[in-house]
Amino acid sequence: MKYFLLILTTIIIATGCKNDKSETCATGRPLPIFTKNMQIVKEHKFTSQGQSSQEEISLSNGIKLEIYQQGCDTLNQSFRFGYNHRIKRDSFVVVVDSAISQFKFLSKSDEKLKAFALWSDALTQIRNFANQGELINLGQGINLKIDHLEQAERSTILIDVMQISSTHK
Repeated sequence: MKYFLLILTTIIIATGCKNDKSETCATGRPLPIFTKNMQIVKEHKFTSQGQSSQEEISLSNGIKLEIYQQGCDTLNQSFRFGYNHRIKRDSFVVVVDSAISQFKFLSKSDEKLKAFALWSDALTQIRNFANQGELINLGQGINLKIDHLEQAERSTILIDVMQISSTHK
């Protein structure tokens, strides 16, 4: 489990931050995770300002994914999976399973996105005890929160990840 969390920590920092560190931020500036050239990407938009960024991706499976990143000492990433339908659920496990499926889809779609398999693995480990909106400590300074929103005939799954930099523990 410790090895898994160490890899997960590295991926959180690496997927969204530039290698050349700025003087004020150990993690560097946020960079896009996706590119327009990826086969699963129908539309892509990336904006950043300082240590914050927003990435909007329309995926080939009909999902709209928004990724928000910000922070230095604490890196926050928010994944918002937008569905064009409501997620029918008897329990919150159905929502977690939907998020697992999306991360698996991403990880299998492009070599550069393989790291998302670790997110599906992490969610699989907590799927039976995750509660909506509850902060879950995964260890190694990583906290995770899963939410589910319904609007008219649409659903959004929000996954917030907070990573405390190893230089500021």
